[in-house]
Amino acid sequence: MSPGLASMSTSLLLLCLLAHEAKSASVSLAQYPEGPPLIPVALSRGTEDSEFYQHEDHLCRKCPAGFHVEKHCVTSNTSGKCSQCEEGVEFTEYPNALSKCLTCRVCRKDEVQLSRCNSSKNTQCTCKNGTFCSPDHPCEICQRCRLRCPDGDVQVSFCTPQSDIQCVHPTGPPPVAGGIAVWTAVWIAALVIILILLAVLVWCWYSRNSSSGGDSRKMSPSFKRNPASQMASRRKKLVPGRGKDPIETLRCSFDTFTQEVPFKDWRRFGRALLLTENEIEIAERSDKYSQEPHYQMLCTWLNKAGVGASVNQLLETLDKIDLKGVADIICSKLIGLYEEEEELN
Repeated sequence: MSPGLASMSTSLLLLCLLAHEAKSASVSLAQYPEGPPLIPVALSRGTEDSEFYQHEDHLCRKCPAGFHVEKHCVTSNTSGKCSQCEEGVEFTEYPNALSKCLTCRVCRKDEVQLSRCNSSKNTQCTCKNGTFCSPDHPCEICQRCRLRCPDGDVQVSFCTPQSDIQCVHPTGPPPVAGGIAVWTAVWIAALVIILILLAVLVWCWYSRNSSSGGDSRKMSPSFKRNPASQMASRRKKLVPGRGKDPIETLRCSFDTFTQEVPFKDWRRFGRALLLTENEIEIAERSDKYSQEPHYQMLCTWLNKAGVGASVNQLLETLDKIDLKGVADIICSKLIGLYEEEEELN
């Protein structure tokens, strides 16, 4: 090809390219007379976690929790019209762009309700006592907890609404001498506590006998031999003071029980009151380092026992688990709140 022809072909190609660009520009101007739309910076990063959502060609501010969008905004970075969810029927938990609220959850028959639904919080449900549902899997029905571990295994945790009892196979080494020393110290401490309780028991009896005008020289030989057992056997039943409500009076006595029953004996006391391990475990969740769990255990017992519950049942239960001295101390402190039942001749 001659140099003249090559130069002419190159010129024609450049003219075609310029014509194509001009046409594209004219189409763009016809479609967007004011120029192409600007993409907001928030959209370039996604708006899933933003306080705005995209509606048509602008951003609207989301409605707060407890509301839904009734009408979208008409300008960017503004709010549309939000309507509140119906209390106890609908809810939204987070800022949202929903056109209507979500329906509140209804607990299943195998669940109990922990908290009611409100406009910004769904109903909270959990499995009933003795059953569980793992949070790691979809829960269609609560499963019954095992009653005990397989033979040879040791239980390390109780049944909770979120997990079954946990069992492990003992593989550790036999106890060393240090472990024996620890248990010896524990037994010595327990013996000291028992001796102190017996001393307090004798002092309480002596104080009561002196205030009632009794004469210690007239005590029978059998009482001198075993004052603790004699006092427990002679303890009179307590009845609420005149005009006092029996249940409310019983609740008022719970503080005295939580103060006097030793911390280490509360699980044994709860089992003797026929509370389940799961009920004791739930009570202890409130605060393991205060007296509040012990108060909750007594409230659980009262709810189960109903109108037949009485302070005498609590005192007799302490007698049965070898805490007669504690029972007598509590009995003496409840005088005023209760009265001793008069004996019929």
